[in-house]
Amino acid sequence: CSSDLPNSAGLGKYRGGLGQKFSFKNVGEHPLNISVVSEKTQTVAKGLLGGEDGQMGAIEIIPERDFPPKGLDKIYPGEELIFTLPGGAGYGDVADRSQQLIEQDRQLGYID
Repeated sequence: CSSDLPNSAGLGKYRGGLGQKFSFKNVGEHPLNISVVSEKTQTVAKGLLGGEDGQMGAIEIIPERDFPPKGLDKIYPGEELIFTLPGGAGYGDVADRSQQLIEQDRQLGYID
């Protein structure tokens, strides 16, 4: 399953893109080989010219165990892998964003 993450984008005159969350579960009988190349799980996308930072991404596995943000690993039967993709950074001062666009962001569920 997948979904957009409200409040994950950096605010600014130009709002950053929303982060997303998606997951998958190994419902089979055998381990799945996986190659992961993930960015922005230890740092954020930095806002520019007064824009706010985007939300940091994350990778988790249930049941919990160490899982590298980059490299090869396995997803064992019954495990669920959850990716939180980072939000993009905002550009420019949010005070310069039009009220119409801010209201549209609220109506679309991008921000609270």
